[in-house]
Amino acid sequence: NPGVIVQKFTSAGKPDGNPTPLNVPVQRWAVAPDGKIVVVAVAGGMTTFAKLLKTGALDTTFGNGGKATAAFTPSAAADIAAVTVLSDGRLIVGYSDFTVGRFSNMGVLDTAWGTNGFSVSGVPAGVSLTAVGAQAGDKVIAIGGRAKSGTAGTDADIAMYAVRFQN
Repeated sequence: NPGVIVQKFTSAGKPDGNPTPLNVPVQRWAVAPDGKIVVVAVAGGMTTFAKLLKTGALDTTFGNGGKATAAFTPSAAADIAAVTVLSDGRLIVGYSDFTVGRFSNMGVLDTAWGTNGFSVSGVPAGVSLTAVGAQAGDKVIAIGGRAKSGTAGTDADIAMYAVRFQN
């Protein structure tokens, strides 16, 4: 079950006892190239981000006081399966229905990417995204799979998919 509080840490890496509430359950997180932590969640048709400094405090230069919200969810049933931060700080969010969204380094949906900011992979229904990443040149890769009908525990009962998205 996802948590609702991100713990702040001292410069020595120990919890300081003053948690930072993010107002929505955190589903995934990633470390940006600059060492800051990006947390992300989806709730009520909104994708919500928070960026934390290495100390655990909100990065007030991000979004609105360290938080950003975008009216974007690919489907009502989709949860966030993965998030990664590109070399320039842009955010890639992979949703459980294998839709991928790209957001600016400030948490704003990048409507110039894909179709209004998101790309659908074209994998068959029932395939769940499990990871997103980037190749050289920030080429977005999403990986996932699903169990197939067959004998559980055999190589034949799993289908894996890897999808490369266009920049």
